[in-house]
Amino acid sequence: MTFPEEMTMYCTICGGPIFEPGANNPSPWLGQALLLGLEDNQDINTALLEKPAVNKGGPYFELAENNQIVTACDTATRSPFVRSKPPLYIPTHADCLDIAKRVIESNQKRGAELESLRHIWQVLKARFIASSTNCRVPLTKFYEPNGYYGICKFQGMEWEPGEDADLNYEAQHFEANPVQISGLTELVLSNLQAINPPMPAFPSHKLAFCLQQMPPEIIGRIMQQLNPLADPPLQCTLLVWPAHWRQALVEGSVLPWLSNLDAEAVREKEESSSTVWNWELLVRQLAQSTIHEPGKVLENLPMGLRNRRRIWRLVEDILA
Repeated sequence: MTFPEEMTMYCTICGGPIFEPGANNPSPWLGQALLLGLEDNQDINTALLEKPAVNKGGPYFELAENNQIVTACDTATRSPFVRSKPPLYIPTHADCLDIAKRVIESNQKRGAELESLRHIWQVLKARFIASSTNCRVPLTKFYEPNGYYGICKFQGMEWEPGEDADLNYEAQHFEANPVQISGLTELVLSNLQAINPPMPAFPSHKLAFCLQQMPPEIIGRIMQQLNPLADPPLQCTLLVWPAHWRQALVEGSVLPWLSNLDAEAVREKEESSSTVWNWELLVRQLAQSTIHEPGKVLENLPMGLRNRRRIWRLVEDILA
Protein backbone atom coordinates (compact mmCIF):
# COMPACT_ATOMS: atom_id res chain seq x y z
CA MET A 1 0.00 0.00 0.00
CA THR A 2 1.28 3.45 -0.86
CA PHE A 3 -0.50 6.65 -0.02
CA PRO A 4 2.12 8.71 -1.80
CA GLU A 5 1.37 12.35 -1.09
CA GLU A 6 -0.53 14.77 1.09
CA MET A 7 -3.04 15.40 -1.71
CA THR A 8 -4.28 11.82 -1.87
CA MET A 9 -8.09 11.86 -1.61
CA TYR A 10 -9.69 9.49 0.88
CA CYS A 11 -13.11 7.88 0.87
CA THR A 12 -15.33 9.52 3.48
CA ILE A 13 -16.95 6.19 4.36
CA CYS A 14 -14.08 3.68 4.59
CA GLY A 15 -11.09 6.02 4.92
CA GLY A 16 -9.18 4.32 2.09
CA PRO A 17 -7.56 6.18 -0.80
CA ILE A 18 -9.43 7.11 -3.97
CA PHE A 19 -6.86 6.63 -6.68
CA GLU A 20 -6.75 7.89 -10.21
CA PRO A 21 -7.42 4.77 -12.31
CA GLY A 22 -4.19 3.14 -13.40
CA ALA A 23 -2.01 5.35 -11.22
CA ASN A 24 -0.20 2.95 -8.84
CA ASN A 25 -3.61 1.50 -8.03
CA PRO A 26 -3.25 -1.90 -6.29
CA SER A 27 -6.98 -2.63 -6.47
CA PRO A 28 -9.31 -1.38 -9.24
CA TRP A 29 -12.21 -0.79 -6.83
CA LEU A 30 -10.16 1.95 -5.13
CA GLY A 31 -10.40 3.96 -8.36
CA GLN A 32 -14.17 3.69 -8.79
CA ALA A 33 -15.57 6.84 -7.20
CA LEU A 34 -18.92 8.49 -6.64
CA LEU A 35 -19.50 12.08 -5.59
CA LEU A 36 -22.45 12.71 -3.30
CA GLY A 37 -24.07 16.10 -3.72
CA LEU A 38 -27.35 17.95 -3.54
CA GLU A 39 -29.29 19.32 -6.46
CA ASP A 40 -29.07 23.14 -6.38
CA ASN A 41 -26.74 22.79 -3.37
CA GLN A 42 -29.70 23.09 -0.99
CA ASP A 43 -30.38 20.80 1.98
CA ILE A 44 -34.16 21.14 1.98
CA ASN A 45 -36.43 19.26 -0.42
CA THR A 46 -33.71 18.53 -2.95
CA ALA A 47 -32.56 15.21 -4.36
CA LEU A 48 -29.35 13.61 -3.19
CA LEU A 49 -27.23 12.97 -6.27
CA GLU A 50 -24.70 10.20 -6.87
CA LYS A 51 -22.32 11.27 -9.63
CA PRO A 52 -19.79 8.76 -11.04
CA ALA A 53 -16.43 10.48 -11.33
CA VAL A 54 -12.75 9.85 -11.99
CA ASN A 55 -10.14 11.15 -9.59
CA LYS A 56 -7.69 13.46 -11.32
CA GLY A 57 -5.39 13.89 -8.35
CA GLY A 58 -6.13 15.11 -4.84
CA PRO A 59 -9.62 16.63 -4.45
CA TYR A 60 -10.12 17.09 -8.18
CA PHE A 61 -12.56 14.85 -10.06
CA GLU A 62 -13.84 14.60 -13.60
CA LEU A 63 -17.57 13.98 -13.75
CA ALA A 64 -18.49 11.06 -16.02
CA GLU A 65 -21.67 12.79 -17.22
CA ASN A 66 -20.03 15.81 -18.82
CA ASN A 67 -16.23 15.59 -18.25
CA GLN A 68 -16.41 18.67 -16.03
CA ILE A 69 -13.62 19.04 -13.47
CA VAL A 70 -14.99 19.70 -9.99
CA THR A 71 -13.47 20.02 -6.54
CA ALA A 72 -14.58 17.67 -3.77
CA CYS A 73 -14.78 18.83 -0.15
CA ASP A 74 -14.22 22.42 -1.24
CA THR A 75 -14.14 24.73 1.78
CA ALA A 76 -15.26 27.56 -0.50
CA THR A 77 -18.76 26.10 -0.12
CA ARG A 78 -18.73 27.46 3.44
CA SER A 79 -16.80 30.69 2.98
CA PRO A 80 -18.71 33.89 3.82
CA PHE A 81 -16.46 35.67 1.33
CA VAL A 82 -17.57 33.62 -1.68
CA ARG A 83 -20.82 34.82 -3.24
CA SER A 84 -21.41 32.17 -5.85
CA LYS A 85 -20.62 29.11 -3.82
CA PRO A 86 -19.68 25.90 -5.68
CA PRO A 87 -21.67 22.73 -4.93
CA LEU A 88 -20.41 20.56 -2.12
CA TYR A 89 -19.29 17.15 -3.34
CA ILE A 90 -18.40 14.41 -0.86
CA PRO A 91 -16.42 11.50 -2.37
CA THR A 92 -16.84 7.79 -1.68
CA HIS A 93 -15.88 4.55 -3.32
CA ALA A 94 -18.74 3.11 -5.36
CA ASP A 95 -18.46 -0.17 -3.44
CA CYS A 96 -18.54 1.61 -0.07
CA LEU A 97 -21.75 3.38 -1.03
CA ASP A 98 -23.16 0.05 -2.18
CA ILE A 99 -22.42 -1.41 1.26
CA ALA A 100 -24.02 1.64 2.89
CA LYS A 101 -27.21 0.99 0.92
CA ARG A 102 -27.18 -2.64 2.07
CA VAL A 103 -26.87 -1.56 5.71
CA ILE A 104 -29.81 0.80 5.29
CA GLU A 105 -31.90 -1.90 3.59
CA SER A 106 -31.09 -4.39 6.35
CA ASN A 107 -31.99 -1.89 9.06
CA GLN A 108 -35.22 -0.91 7.31
CA LYS A 109 -36.30 -4.55 7.35
CA ARG A 110 -36.02 -4.36 11.13
CA GLY A 111 -38.15 -1.22 11.32
CA ALA A 112 -35.60 1.61 10.97
CA GLU A 113 -37.75 3.38 8.37
CA LEU A 114 -36.16 6.81 8.85
CA GLU A 115 -32.69 5.69 7.81
CA SER A 116 -31.64 6.68 4.29
CA LEU A 117 -28.71 7.93 2.26
CA ARG A 118 -29.79 11.43 3.27
CA HIS A 119 -28.96 10.45 6.86
CA ILE A 120 -25.47 9.40 5.77
CA TRP A 121 -25.08 12.62 3.78
CA GLN A 122 -25.97 14.73 6.82
CA VAL A 123 -23.40 12.98 9.01
CA LEU A 124 -20.66 13.20 6.36
CA LYS A 125 -21.46 16.87 5.82
CA ALA A 126 -21.25 17.48 9.58
CA ARG A 127 -17.83 15.81 9.60
CA PHE A 128 -16.77 18.01 6.68
CA ILE A 129 -17.83 21.13 8.57
CA ALA A 130 -16.06 20.00 11.75
CA SER A 131 -12.89 19.08 9.85
CA SER A 132 -12.77 22.29 7.77
CA THR A 133 -12.81 24.81 10.60
CA ASN A 134 -10.19 27.51 9.87
CA CYS A 135 -9.21 25.65 6.69
CA ARG A 136 -9.06 27.50 3.35
CA VAL A 137 -8.08 24.67 1.04
CA PRO A 138 -10.11 21.62 -0.07
CA LEU A 139 -10.06 18.74 2.39
CA THR A 140 -8.72 15.35 1.39
CA LYS A 141 -9.79 13.47 4.52
CA PHE A 142 -12.24 13.75 7.41
CA TYR A 143 -11.89 13.10 11.10
CA GLU A 144 -13.61 9.82 12.03
CA PRO A 145 -14.09 9.06 15.75
CA ASN A 146 -12.68 5.52 15.53
CA GLY A 147 -9.89 6.22 13.06
CA TYR A 148 -11.73 4.14 10.44
CA TYR A 149 -10.86 1.10 12.58
CA GLY A 150 -7.18 1.06 11.76
CA ILE A 151 -6.78 2.63 8.36
CA CYS A 152 -6.27 6.14 9.74
CA LYS A 153 -2.62 5.47 10.53
CA PHE A 154 -1.91 4.88 6.83
CA GLN A 155 -3.41 8.17 5.70
CA GLY A 156 -0.85 10.64 4.47
CA MET A 157 2.18 8.38 4.96
CA GLU A 158 4.34 6.83 2.27
CA TRP A 159 4.83 3.15 2.82
CA GLU A 160 5.72 0.32 0.51
CA PRO A 161 4.66 -3.29 1.18
CA GLY A 162 7.45 -5.45 2.48
CA GLU A 163 8.97 -3.04 4.97
CA ASP A 164 6.93 -4.36 7.86
CA ALA A 165 5.20 -7.74 7.90
CA ASP A 166 2.42 -6.64 10.27
CA LEU A 167 1.69 -3.49 8.30
CA ASN A 168 1.78 -5.48 5.08
CA TYR A 169 -0.84 -7.92 6.38
CA GLU A 170 -3.02 -5.13 7.73
CA ALA A 171 -2.79 -3.12 4.52
CA GLN A 172 -3.91 -6.10 2.43
CA HIS A 173 -7.26 -6.25 4.18
CA PHE A 174 -7.82 -2.51 3.71
CA GLU A 175 -7.09 -2.83 -0.01
CA ALA A 176 -9.16 -6.00 -0.60
CA ASN A 177 -12.38 -5.61 -2.56
CA PRO A 178 -15.26 -5.78 -0.03
CA VAL A 179 -17.93 -6.71 -2.58
CA GLN A 180 -16.34 -9.10 -5.07
CA ILE A 181 -14.70 -11.76 -2.86
CA SER A 182 -13.29 -14.87 -4.49
CA GLY A 183 -13.51 -18.15 -2.56
CA LEU A 184 -15.80 -16.55 0.02
CA THR A 185 -17.91 -19.56 0.98
CA GLU A 186 -15.03 -22.04 0.92
CA LEU A 187 -12.89 -19.93 3.24
CA VAL A 188 -15.74 -19.24 5.65
CA LEU A 189 -16.60 -22.95 5.86
CA SER A 190 -12.96 -23.86 6.47
CA ASN A 191 -13.44 -22.51 10.00
CA LEU A 192 -16.11 -25.08 10.87
CA GLN A 193 -15.42 -27.33 13.84
CA ALA A 194 -17.07 -30.60 14.79
CA ILE A 195 -19.34 -30.82 17.82
CA ASN A 196 -17.43 -32.83 20.36
CA PRO A 197 -18.87 -34.79 22.03
CA PRO A 198 -21.81 -35.20 19.60
CA MET A 199 -25.23 -33.87 20.60
CA PRO A 200 -27.43 -36.53 22.25
CA ALA A 201 -30.58 -37.55 20.42
CA PHE A 202 -32.60 -36.68 23.53
CA PRO A 203 -31.01 -33.73 25.37
CA SER A 204 -31.24 -33.67 29.14
CA HIS A 205 -31.72 -29.88 29.20
CA LYS A 206 -35.48 -29.32 29.41
CA LEU A 207 -35.46 -26.14 27.26
CA ALA A 208 -33.36 -27.83 24.59
CA PHE A 209 -35.73 -30.78 24.54
CA CYS A 210 -38.77 -28.49 24.16
CA LEU A 211 -37.17 -26.43 21.41
CA GLN A 212 -36.12 -29.49 19.46
CA GLN A 213 -39.71 -30.76 19.48
CA MET A 214 -41.00 -27.58 17.85
CA PRO A 215 -41.78 -27.38 14.12
CA PRO A 216 -38.83 -26.05 12.07
CA GLU A 217 -40.94 -23.06 10.98
CA ILE A 218 -41.30 -21.91 14.59
CA ILE A 219 -37.58 -22.29 15.27
CA GLY A 220 -36.90 -20.35 12.07
CA ARG A 221 -39.08 -17.52 13.33
CA ILE A 222 -37.21 -17.51 16.63
CA MET A 223 -33.86 -17.38 14.82
CA GLN A 224 -35.02 -14.39 12.78
CA GLN A 225 -35.39 -12.42 16.01
CA LEU A 226 -31.62 -12.61 16.42
CA ASN A 227 -31.18 -10.23 13.46
CA PRO A 228 -28.60 -8.90 13.69
CA LEU A 229 -26.59 -11.08 16.04
CA ALA A 230 -23.85 -8.94 17.57
CA ASP A 231 -21.07 -9.95 19.95
CA PRO A 232 -22.77 -13.00 21.48
CA PRO A 233 -20.79 -15.16 23.96
CA LEU A 234 -18.58 -17.70 22.20
CA GLN A 235 -19.87 -20.44 24.50
CA CYS A 236 -22.45 -22.51 22.60
CA THR A 237 -25.74 -23.49 24.20
CA LEU A 238 -26.70 -26.25 21.72
CA LEU A 239 -30.33 -25.55 22.54
CA VAL A 240 -31.40 -26.00 18.92
CA TRP A 241 -30.15 -28.35 16.26
CA PRO A 242 -27.11 -27.18 14.25
CA ALA A 243 -29.24 -27.24 11.10
CA HIS A 244 -31.15 -24.18 12.32
CA TRP A 245 -27.93 -22.20 12.75
CA ARG A 246 -26.77 -23.37 9.32
CA GLN A 247 -29.99 -22.18 7.74
CA ALA A 248 -29.79 -18.81 9.50
CA LEU A 249 -26.22 -18.39 8.22
CA VAL A 250 -27.18 -19.20 4.63
CA GLU A 251 -30.19 -16.87 4.68
CA GLY A 252 -28.13 -14.00 6.10
CA SER A 253 -30.79 -13.34 8.71
CA VAL A 254 -28.41 -13.21 11.69
CA LEU A 255 -25.39 -11.79 9.84
CA PRO A 256 -26.76 -9.36 7.22
CA TRP A 257 -23.26 -8.34 6.12
CA LEU A 258 -22.66 -11.97 5.10
CA SER A 259 -25.75 -12.63 2.99
CA ASN A 260 -24.14 -13.99 -0.19
CA LEU A 261 -22.83 -17.40 0.81
CA ASP A 262 -23.24 -20.16 -1.77
CA ALA A 263 -26.15 -22.22 -0.40
CA GLU A 264 -25.26 -25.20 -2.58
CA ALA A 265 -21.66 -25.25 -1.30
CA VAL A 266 -22.96 -25.13 2.28
CA ARG A 267 -25.31 -28.06 1.60
CA GLU A 268 -22.47 -30.08 0.04
CA LYS A 269 -20.28 -29.38 3.07
CA GLU A 270 -23.00 -30.75 5.34
CA GLU A 271 -23.71 -33.84 3.26
CA SER A 272 -20.13 -34.77 2.34
CA SER A 273 -19.31 -36.10 5.79
CA SER A 274 -20.90 -37.84 8.75
CA THR A 275 -19.37 -35.17 10.98
CA VAL A 276 -21.84 -33.10 12.97
CA TRP A 277 -20.60 -29.56 12.39
CA ASN A 278 -20.90 -26.87 15.01
CA TRP A 279 -22.70 -24.23 12.97
CA GLU A 280 -23.69 -22.39 16.12
CA LEU A 281 -20.06 -21.77 17.04
CA LEU A 282 -19.22 -20.56 13.55
CA VAL A 283 -22.11 -18.07 13.62
CA ARG A 284 -21.13 -16.84 17.08
CA GLN A 285 -17.55 -16.33 15.94
CA LEU A 286 -18.57 -14.48 12.78
CA ALA A 287 -20.93 -12.29 14.82
CA GLN A 288 -18.08 -10.69 16.77
CA SER A 289 -17.87 -7.00 15.84
CA THR A 290 -14.05 -7.18 15.83
CA ILE A 291 -14.02 -9.94 13.19
CA HIS A 292 -12.38 -7.47 10.79
CA GLU A 293 -9.32 -7.01 12.99
CA PRO A 294 -6.33 -9.22 12.14
CA GLY A 295 -5.67 -11.81 14.81
CA LYS A 296 -9.17 -11.61 16.31
CA VAL A 297 -11.52 -14.62 16.60
CA LEU A 298 -11.02 -16.26 13.18
CA GLU A 299 -7.77 -16.24 11.21
CA ASN A 300 -8.85 -17.98 8.03
CA LEU A 301 -11.19 -15.40 6.51
CA PRO A 302 -10.94 -13.63 3.15
CA MET A 303 -9.32 -10.20 3.36
CA GLY A 304 -12.24 -8.75 1.43
CA LEU A 305 -14.72 -10.08 3.98
CA ARG A 306 -12.78 -8.48 6.81
CA ASN A 307 -12.84 -5.20 4.91
CA ARG A 308 -16.58 -5.53 4.23
CA ARG A 309 -17.28 -6.05 7.93
CA ARG A 310 -15.12 -3.02 8.80
CA ILE A 311 -16.97 -0.80 6.32
CA TRP A 312 -20.34 -2.18 7.46
CA ARG A 313 -19.38 -1.29 11.03
CA LEU A 314 -18.37 2.23 9.97
CA VAL A 315 -21.75 2.74 8.30
CA GLU A 316 -23.50 1.42 11.42
CA ASP A 317 -21.60 4.06 13.41
CA ILE A 318 -22.77 6.77 10.98
CA LEU A 319 -26.39 5.66 11.34
CA ALA A 320 -26.23 5.19 15.13
